[in-house]
Amino acid sequence: MITLKPYGNIRSNRNDKHSVYDLIRVIGGRTQPRQAWERFKEKYPDIEKECQNYKFSKEASGTPVADYQCCLLIIKMLPDVVGDSYRAEAAKLFLHEECRVI
Repeated sequence: MITLKPYGNIRSNRNDKHSVYDLIRVIGGRTQPRQAWERFKEKYPDIEKECQNYKFSKEASGTPVADYQCCLLIIKMLPDVVGDSYRAEAAKLFLHEECRVI
């Protein structure tokens, strides 16, 4: 798990894949990340091919997960709802934490 204080947590699995829902919620500032992900896939259909489905503990259904490179691509393509500065700061924290994990 990557904790981006004060923004929140992004869950990771043992293969260093990160929850796309958490990424959208934490870095994109979205309160309904599943709906945002569905709209995102409609706009960028190829991105889903880069993701896998992973079932974190206590989840009824799986969560899309992505590797570091795909996460950066998603961050780059997130719509400007919460502002560039918020995304830039949260992305810096994600980069910092990911580099520490590797």
